[in-house]
Amino acid sequence: AVALAAIPTIALYESSAQLINDAGCTAGAAAGAVAWIKVWTTLAERGVIDAKLARKIVHCGSGPLYLLVWRFYSDAALARVIAALVPALNIVKLQKAAQDDNELSRAISRSGDPSEVLGGPYVYTWVLLLAALLAFRTPAAIVAVAQMAVGDGLADIIGRRFGRQKWFCNPEKSYA
Repeated sequence: AVALAAIPTIALYESSAQLINDAGCTAGAAAGAVAWIKVWTTLAERGVIDAKLARKIVHCGSGPLYLLVWRFYSDAALARVIAALVPALNIVKLQKAAQDDNELSRAISRSGDPSEVLGGPYVYTWVLLLAALLAFRTPAAIVAVAQMAVGDGLADIIGRRFGRQKWFCNPEKSYA
């Protein structure tokens, strides 16, 4: 059934080399995403770095690293769909991680509560998916993902370090 479903996809590529290239990019990006999270969670588990900092490094790096891989996809019309498989697979992983206590849920949630995975990390991954499908390789997608990943991630790190003055509308947040 999978082979039959792939026939229309193959037909939309100019050459099988493009499809193989794009599939390789997706496999590499998926493996890279797993390795990226594993490196930082392992360092946190061993006490080399603080778990909160590890979570923020994963936050700040995941989106930009995914964007870097976009450059290596072919110019085929379906390249964006093949690229979107990476966040799509991660959405499925997050849904599964939210169901029980596991390494992934402990690594990316603030409290370790598995249900927390369906908050920020889930939205983050959906943004990556939509950026790939709707705006693949456009400046708008790159800025949106970079702002979400780096801007939001660094805001927390900088705010905790230097944020003495708080917003009047949200006293838990600083404007550092």
